[in-house]
Amino acid sequence: MPGRSTWFVGDAEPSDEELERAKLCLLDWLGCAIAGMPAALELLDGTGIGAEPAGRALVHGVAGHLLDYDDTLPGALTHPSAVLWPSLLAIGFGGGDLLRGFLHGVEAQDLWGREHANAIADHFGHPTAALGAVAAALAIGRIMGSSESRIWQSVRMAGAVASGSQSVFGTAGKSIQVGYAARSAVETSLLGWGDPPALGDEGDPLLVRGGLVDRMTRAGARGRGIGAEAAPRNQPLAGEHPVHRIVHKFHASCYATHGALDAFRDLGIPRERISSASVTIGDDFPAVATAPLTADGLGAKFSMKACLALAASGYDTADPAVFESGPLSDPRVREFGSRIACSTDTAIPSGGGAVALQLADGGIVSAYADPSSVEFAPGERRSRVEAKFRRLVDPVVGAGAAGRISIGVLERFAHAGTDEISLLLEEGGLLLRTPERRR
Repeated sequence: MPGRSTWFVGDAEPSDEELERAKLCLLDWLGCAIAGMPAALELLDGTGIGAEPAGRALVHGVAGHLLDYDDTLPGALTHPSAVLWPSLLAIGFGGGDLLRGFLHGVEAQDLWGREHANAIADHFGHPTAALGAVAAALAIGRIMGSSESRIWQSVRMAGAVASGSQSVFGTAGKSIQVGYAARSAVETSLLGWGDPPALGDEGDPLLVRGGLVDRMTRAGARGRGIGAEAAPRNQPLAGEHPVHRIVHKFHASCYATHGALDAFRDLGIPRERISSASVTIGDDFPAVATAPLTADGLGAKFSMKACLALAASGYDTADPAVFESGPLSDPRVREFGSRIACSTDTAIPSGGGAVALQLADGGIVSAYADPSSVEFAPGERRSRVEAKFRRLVDPVVGAGAAGRISIGVLERFAHAGTDEISLLLEEGGLLLRTPERRR
């Protein structure tokens, strides 16, 4: 299990490539947060929202994850930006510091995720909410220049209060969990711990008795029993920084559906030629395979049947508006959904998916895709993230403002001060001051 020598990230200057990836993650998250902000404010209705850092972290955490369209770190089973960016932006540092803090947080989340995410997921926990909180506490401490001992205590406390359950997947509760994780990361990082430290500082802060993993794995696992977490499936990878392994989502649905959707698209078979479809995905979140076709928008994002039926019926799953009652009630979608069989396989990695189509003429065609293994041409990743951002943000704040935000992130953010960052967030309609309660 990791100790300080392996989890406490160092002070090496990030490469230009790492900073570029961090900026793409910020732009991607901002697109999701700006598009989700109106619904987040309606959902929270003033509860816990304020001008103080923790309140901003809460509402931005909810807004950024409400569409479930934000980036993914497959080996850690988390959405890395979901908790890190709302936590970091709430603190109020310059762009260069924030980008470095994000890279610290991604590295910690990747390490802890590969060690503990399967144990958390197997016991029906929410890895993003749980691991995101502790990684964000570390990241905040790093950019604040806190001592190692103080960061250690913040991480321990963030782990002690972190939570999250898969029982709310497919509902707004999933994004609320992320918002509370961001808030707890900020709150625990700003506590005055005093001297000596308030808590012990030995061992992995997630494994101590009563800590995050210990607490979340006392209930029975999915047929594996207590102790299954001792042999994690996701082993750490050597070499490049884990920010290079972050996958940007180009379907507005759970990441577990993406490989199968890509495989179906690659086959290019029109629905009129298909008699039935068989889909196999990884077993990290098996409920995605067993979820029925549903007319509920958020629920449909976590239903493999719903996602594939929409795609087969000509709907663009990159558009969040597709996951609404209208398209989901389309008779073509309902009928095709009845012809889809879904299963899981431990051999398929998170996000990967295999599709086999039985054709009306008796033939069978199949394909497999894994979004984490896609090779982009030079500049293609950036152009796709920018296009996604504009698609989400232009309708909310207008093309002019969306363009200025995009340029501000990709061209100027590394050298931006707090005032410029505040203006950038304000132009996107994100929270800088206490809104009036609407009741």
